[in-house]
Amino acid sequence: MKKQFLVFLKFFLSDIVLDIIGLCLLALYSFFSRKRDISHIWGMSLAFFAVLFRIVARIQLWDSFAVSIKTKKLITTWLYAKIAHPIYVFSLLALTWVLWSFARPIYFLALLPFLVLEVARARKEKQALLNVYGEKYKQHLKRVRF
Repeated sequence: MKKQFLVFLKFFLSDIVLDIIGLCLLALYSFFSRKRDISHIWGMSLAFFAVLFRIVARIQLWDSFAVSIKTKKLITTWLYAKIAHPIYVFSLLALTWVLWSFARPIYFLALLPFLVLEVARARKEKQALLNVYGEKYKQHLKRVRF
């Protein structure tokens, strides 16, 4: 049991630490960038908030977080009451807004593999939650938007 908790703590905290490092890098890039047009300012600002919401979503999973797809309880409050997979949604939004800030449409091609990966992960997670919670999870999906 102690070993499982340590593995959980390692993955959970490393994910949040990486998010915080990402926020710091966004802030540093924005501060030292010579580019000060509106697309850069909006893109970096929105990416910053997307990463913050991703951290909040991860913290909400504290009791149910697992390295693999397994669950201890169904989370249906706050972010999870509006979005079925907020971590995936906010990850995509953060990357989208960072790419937007560079104002180079060709950079959006980098979003495609990430989009495919996140959609596949969300589908796999949805199926696992349907297997465990069945009708309760179906009702939850009817109430959420994404």
